[in-house]
Amino acid sequence: MNVNVRFRHRIHVSVSSLPDILIDWNVDLVMIIEYEDRTWNFDCNLSIRGRGVVLTKFTPQEDLEFRQAIRSGKGKITIEIKFGERRLIPPTTTDMPFQPIPTTVFARNLLEEQIQTDVYLVSLNTVLFPCHKGFLAAHSAWFHHLFQSRPEEKIWKFRMTEEGLTAFLKYIYYADTEDPKKNLKIAVELLKIGRKYKITSMEKGMTDLLLEVPTTAFTWEIALELFCFLRKEEGFEALENKVIECMKRNSAKVSESETLQGI
Repeated sequence: MNVNVRFRHRIHVSVSSLPDILIDWNVDLVMIIEYEDRTWNFDCNLSIRGRGVVLTKFTPQEDLEFRQAIRSGKGKITIEIKFGERRLIPPTTTDMPFQPIPTTVFARNLLEEQIQTDVYLVSLNTVLFPCHKGFLAAHSAWFHHLFQSRPEEKIWKFRMTEEGLTAFLKYIYYADTEDPKKNLKIAVELLKIGRKYKITSMEKGMTDLLLEVPTTAFTWEIALELFCFLRKEEGFEALENKVIECMKRNSAKVSESETLQGI
């Protein structure tokens, strides 16, 4: 390592390879100048931006004596470079690997922030839900055909409750099932809509959810509503048997129901 010291109107110290060293290490530079009976000490921390020695403030007399000393070419100069701890350099932007936004987060933001929506679904109580044709069409051939056949339509009414339509969109966009888990009536509503619009993943997801919950979680009203739907469909034998057991436990209330009498 070569150290070069130049004396003019100020002291300039340059060290070869110093920029590379400063990237990885904390470096201090100590310089002592001795001339006749005087000694000047300089101690500073070096950085990539500033590598010069910062001189202490001199009185006019001290400044004169110092300049005479360095211009005389006599005396002794001692320079010491101290290496401290190794720097912990955070990775730069170019060093950092690309971190894509998870698909679920991206889809959730699209729905909740209503980014560039192009269609409205309307619930039974006339609440409008802005959403995207692309997401609906990607999950259902029925929606795909609907939007292709009538592309000018922007508002579509659905026979779904506000809570059911909310849960429907959350499932379509980012596979959220929290609402139907908390409310089996919503699960039944999503099962029906999944079958009607041929959304296989929703139909299977709600079927599995309803099979997993204990029979005691079903109210007789939910059990009866589900039975009325299942008896017209195929492929739900296990779920239908479970619902029938629930109805048997509440046979008195079920038998009095106008819904059952209308079957």
